Amino acid sequence: MDLDLEKLSKEELLQLFLESEARAKDQEKELQRSESNLQKSESEVKWLSHQLAQLRRMLFGSKSERFEGDTNQMKIEFDEYATEEEKKDETPVKETVTYERKKHNGRNRIPKNLKVVEHVIEPEEDTSEMKRIGEERTEILEYVPEKFFKLVLIRPKYARLEKNQVLELNTAIKNVVIAPLPSRPIEKYLAGNDLLSAVLINKYIDHLPLY
Repeated sequence: MDLDLEKLSKEELLQLFLESEARAKDQEKELQRSESNLQKSESEVKWLSHQLAQLRRMLFGSKSERFEGDTNQMKIEFDEYATEEEKKDETPVKETVTYERKKHNGRNRIPKNLKVVEHVIEPEEDTSEMKRIGEERTEILEYVPEKFFKLVLIRPKYARLEKNQVLELNTAIKNVVIAPLPSRPIEKYLAGNDLLSAVLINKYIDHLPLY
């Protein structure tokens, strides 16, 4: 309804102003609530779109992306919701893996200027009627107070000869006899038992640096 503002008194104009201001504030709050609801709705739409895309990949994507689930559970047929392109998509996912392998230079060598001590370890059984066919040599860095030396363990290999038997120089054949290596704290390690003992004593008893 149109109002003739010139005919209104000062009090009526003030009352009209206050009512208009209150309605404007209410409309502003309503607009803010609408914008907030709109943003919330947009966020929900984005989240649902993301979930739908993931579900489509799990159901109709390549085999590596599909979710198999528990085969004992009841299956829900989703194929009716898939497009023809999604049903035919069987493209496997390939990955190229590259890596670098450091070249191993082999076991460290014992210095040639050290004194060599050879220790022969014979088999426990009688080898008098056997033929010696070679030996296994194991080099170990050993230590006695104030002196290093190279200990060489020599284990002769013997072949047990029986009647009408052809000699096979192969350790896989049971007729080859060789003594086992003595037990060591660290198998295939360059340092010998005495050297390891000296290092532990110097470090943890005498409190000397490793170098």
